[in-house]
Amino acid sequence: MALYEYRCPAGHTTEIFHGVHETPAVRCGICGAQSERVLTPPMIHTQYYFSAQVHGARRPRHRPERPGETSS
Repeated sequence: MALYEYRCPAGHTTEIFHGVHETPAVRCGICGAQSERVLTPPMIHTQYYFSAQVHGARRPRHRPERPGETSS
């Protein structure tokens, strides 16, 4: 199952969730015209940026102690 974007001749867009091999007849919800599937680029994640975001977001930030404060 994947999310596909469809566009009618008037430029209205609709997103529909369906199987890869399905070809549903999609009509625009606004004007009722026949819509065609829009080709969109896939989302590509590299391991470097994904790892940096996951590990950086979960690490607690170290706050240096101020002079004169003691940790208890």
